[in-house]
Amino acid sequence: MLEELTIFFKKTGSPTIIYLASFILLCIALYGIFYGGLWLTALFLSVLGLSFALMSSLFSKRNVEEDEKLSVILPEPLTIPEVGPEKPEEEKESEETESNSFEERTFIWNFALPWRGESFSFQINVIVDLKTLQEYRDKPRETDWNKALVEYPRAATKEVFQIAYQLRQYSADIRYHFFPIEEVCNAATMIQQAIPYSYDFETAPNHVKEYWRYPIETIYDATGDCECKSILFASLLLAMGYKVALLLFSDHMALGIALPVEIPNGYFYEINGEKYYYYETTAENWFLGEIPEKYKVEIPIYRVITPGYLIRSQ
Repeated sequence: MLEELTIFFKKTGSPTIIYLASFILLCIALYGIFYGGLWLTALFLSVLGLSFALMSSLFSKRNVEEDEKLSVILPEPLTIPEVGPEKPEEEKESEETESNSFEERTFIWNFALPWRGESFSFQINVIVDLKTLQEYRDKPRETDWNKALVEYPRAATKEVFQIAYQLRQYSADIRYHFFPIEEVCNAATMIQQAIPYSYDFETAPNHVKEYWRYPIETIYDATGDCECKSILFASLLLAMGYKVALLLFSDHMALGIALPVEIPNGYFYEINGEKYYYYETTAENWFLGEIPEKYKVEIPIYRVITPGYLIRSQ
């Protein structure tokens, strides 16, 4: 009922009730003048009624001005489609098939910032296009590591940009206001926590021993080994504008990230005069610049990838 009244007064104008009150008071005043002989009371009520009328005029003018200001801020109302005739069966089947060609994935993680003494919980929802997913499933796996290190992270489909966009929204949110290093760490924490590690022979299609997933595959499967998680991480950071380098070791893969700040005691590889800080994606609680001891003595194969070389899927 309250909502209906609100809509009514919004349509008719907020001074409606003042007009009604003015009319009633004037009627009482006229009655007093012609029938009651109560001159002073009638005169008082007449002045009061005219005052109400004047107030209503002022309120009406003010509301029009406020509505004009708000129209710049408020979004356009949704257009509700008219109810039409029943759709043919062929169209219904087509719509059902189309709706079945997408699936949603949800990623939840906790991001701690000990240097700020804060901790946040985040959630990202991604709509996966199953047709695009199948296209990447059908792609032959690249056996040339030099090409694979560049090709896989560059394959940034809409799903990658959905995640990158939401991560950037969190960074820009006044409640968090992340700096670049914090944004990178938040993205890494998502990969570490929300995408559990698994061996290819357990979760890959046909349970093959070695299977490098494209980013959309890791998003859909919501799991992967060090290569899959590092490739997705690289693709996300590229979509967010960072320069990265995939680091391929004899039995492992990680990511190097170029940042505009120095990381105290952070382990890095200097490539073309820039520092690429090591980031481990396989498990939780690895921070930017921390590296397992065994990989300090091995020189990885690497390829630098810049944001301008992303392949965007339409």
